[in-house]
Amino acid sequence: MLHNKERSVWRVSLLLLLTAALMLTAAACGKKDDSAAFSGAGKGTVIATYKDGEVTDKEFDNFLNVFGLINAQYASVITIPQYKDELLKQYIGYKILYDRASGDAKKKAKTEADTQYKSFAQSTVGEQTAAAAMKAKNISESDAKAFFNLVMTVSEGMNEKVTDDKLKKQFDSSKNDFTVVTVRHVLVAMNDAQTGKELRKKEAALARAQDVKKLLAADDTEANWKKIAAEYSDDPGSKEQGGQYADQAVGNWVAAFKKAALEQKVGVIGDPVETEYGYHVIKVEKREPVTYDKLSENQTGELKNSVVNNEMTTFMEKELPTLITKQTKFADEQPKSGGNGTDDKAKEDGGSADKKEDGSSK
Repeated sequence: MLHNKERSVWRVSLLLLLTAALMLTAAACGKKDDSAAFSGAGKGTVIATYKDGEVTDKEFDNFLNVFGLINAQYASVITIPQYKDELLKQYIGYKILYDRASGDAKKKAKTEADTQYKSFAQSTVGEQTAAAAMKAKNISESDAKAFFNLVMTVSEGMNEKVTDDKLKKQFDSSKNDFTVVTVRHVLVAMNDAQTGKELRKKEAALARAQDVKKLLAADDTEANWKKIAAEYSDDPGSKEQGGQYADQAVGNWVAAFKKAALEQKVGVIGDPVETEYGYHVIKVEKREPVTYDKLSENQTGELKNSVVNNEMTTFMEKELPTLITKQTKFADEQPKSGGNGTDDKAKEDGGSADKKEDGSSK
């Protein structure tokens, strides 16, 4: 419940793609590698052109079908014109990065791709197997594999460019994020995290948090923390553990909680801290800065992901627009009427929709 919720539209899509896990089959020697090509490529109407390539409507539709199947929670979102515009841009970007990936990157991804596709095909999508869902949506095996191949190859290609110098530079710019702390806290929420229903007004939440601080200050023992957290805390992730989060890196926590975890005196119960979740009464029990050479394997992986995400952001926002020569804007193709048909109906009737049958105004 302490994690930052903020994500840009394109970054959400990128993360969905990268975590789907996928890859590429090696190309035959001397031929252009098309193992990440969707059926429909080169057929239908060209909806985008870019340096050394193009995208057709049939190809993009097949990409969207697979994307919606793998990320079912976004199946309805991808029909929104503005979101389709962004996904088309991303798809172009992925095609460019795919072509830039080295042969070694593509070969390295092959085994993982095969494994990932087999795992996906045997998984469930809702109440169906993935294979059955693909059949129901008329998605071919080759298109599903193309999706996996495209994304995993881009991921591998981006990762192989991450040098130790880049990792150290990224670490130096965000070293506080890797600081490991053990904290106890009691959250007094204003709204239910699941339903959004109001639990209490802001003033009441602050007053309750101040009361909690007094109760804890009077008896700062583990036993009392367990008692108070169980009774007062609205954080399901810690209330049964005496409010404790042990040995956690602070990087993904919301800003105000992260600041308190980094700056509050160790062993001291601080004043209530407000975040988007409510008011927190916090005690930092332990804080240990981490040096680059002491990073765990998981932390190094997180650091590498940060480098890749930053470089992907730079590519998508700065370089990619200079490579796209034409892109259909789905948002521009929407009807300009209000969508309820009244304007068109009025024109058909030869008058205003705001007039009565006798011609008088309402």
